[in-house]
Amino acid sequence: MFKQTTPILLCCLLTWACDPSATKYGQSPDDTSSYDAAQLDSSANPDAQFDTPQSTDLGTDLLDNTQYSDLAPETHYDSHPEVNETTIPDSIDTQDPELHAPDLDLTWDSLEDSLEDSLEDSLEDTAPETHDLEILDQDLTPDTEPDVTPPPCPDPEDLQANSASGTIYLDSDGTSKSNNYQSIAPAFDSPLPDVEVTLLLPDGTTLQRTTCPDGRYAFGNLPEGPIFTAVTPPPTNLWPSSANSPSGFAQAIFQGEVSILTIGDSIPSFGAQPFFPERLADLLANFALVNSINKAVPGTATDDWMPSTNRFKNHVEPLLPTTDLVIVSLGGNDLNYWVGYDGDLTFEEAMQLAAEFPVAMEKVRTNLDIIFAAMLEINPNLEFAFLVYPNYAASTYWHNIAGSYVNLVSSALTNELSKTRKHFSRPGFVIIDILAITPDIDIDACLSDPLHLSELGTHIWAQQTFLALGGAILGENPLGNDRMTGFTPFVAGE
Repeated sequence: MFKQTTPILLCCLLTWACDPSATKYGQSPDDTSSYDAAQLDSSANPDAQFDTPQSTDLGTDLLDNTQYSDLAPETHYDSHPEVNETTIPDSIDTQDPELHAPDLDLTWDSLEDSLEDSLEDSLEDTAPETHDLEILDQDLTPDTEPDVTPPPCPDPEDLQANSASGTIYLDSDGTSKSNNYQSIAPAFDSPLPDVEVTLLLPDGTTLQRTTCPDGRYAFGNLPEGPIFTAVTPPPTNLWPSSANSPSGFAQAIFQGEVSILTIGDSIPSFGAQPFFPERLADLLANFALVNSINKAVPGTATDDWMPSTNRFKNHVEPLLPTTDLVIVSLGGNDLNYWVGYDGDLTFEEAMQLAAEFPVAMEKVRTNLDIIFAAMLEINPNLEFAFLVYPNYAASTYWHNIAGSYVNLVSSALTNELSKTRKHFSRPGFVIIDILAITPDIDIDACLSDPLHLSELGTHIWAQQTFLALGGAILGENPLGNDRMTGFTPFVAGE
């Protein structure tokens, strides 16, 4: 993406180009493309990011189609033990309201009291010693059912380890943009009950739940390792604004075979190997046969992938009819080539670049829109996983390059990448939001140079893509085991 000499020269530009007040911070190869030495030039690079996530621990023993069956305390309602009948003497005239017998003075009231005392004595004599009579402190008159209230949805803290859980909610204000950039605003958002959630285990087992009134769901007693979940959209005009839905890609996973195509710059095709799309394929291979083709080329910009280019016609178009998901990492080199300076900027040059900066970034987004539209014309069922770069300015590399201007550079990158995330948060798109997790990771350890991924970086990028698509990893250090999924109203034309 950027040349190492470029960022310090861009500082003045980014100072005027950024609008920090507008930045929202969240709460949270089949073909490896052979390239020559020129293509592997380290000047060919990608981009930048920022934000935050959520969490909770849930777990419950499962009975096939029964939710939370182990969370309700077992309460047994036993029938009364047999009580010996009390015999009324034959000599009593039952037609007489006042009952008389030798040495026996009984009335109907006294007889009833006597029978009740006898019943209580019999109960005490026949009840097991371990029986807690206090739990029977309720009306058990004949023909009356015990008043049993179904157990409420569980509190996350009450559930056991190795569970997968989540909250499904209505994102009424449309502010949730990715798995890592979302929150529930009580004034606008609300839980979605009765939404179906399906979980897939590596052995092919599928489990289903429906969300409780508070929008929560949970699967318990699960094995350690990867799992995959998909949330069925409610039967209304809603689409998942913060996660994958069971459309083309997830359906392919559940059916046992999926095809992935990666296009773009050096982030998925240069640096430590295996590259992150290959590591993603390894995670998904727990559930399905994965055909992953990496066509990314270091140094390429959006202009190099336009529908009119030979690269698109020869390397992309033939693969699209059988592709379920396209992973896209593009835009960084556009900025690098747009700046185009190897030396210090004069004040006048910096002012000129500042004025042109928003237009240049809008051109990147427009090019990407054209590329995506062309792909969808060939295969309308395609889904996209779009990579939003990290905030590279948070790294030591960039601190050393930008010096005292690093905060201004960071704000500018965050602002523009946030705009890009918002722009591509739309039906059919999943955002691989590395920008949002930049504050939560060791960005230095993720990079092998100012831009490209280290071995750790390829693992984290792959895991974040897996989470965005619906995956999670259970175990001692779980990843994504409690997640949120926001649905927002679909507006035609947006």
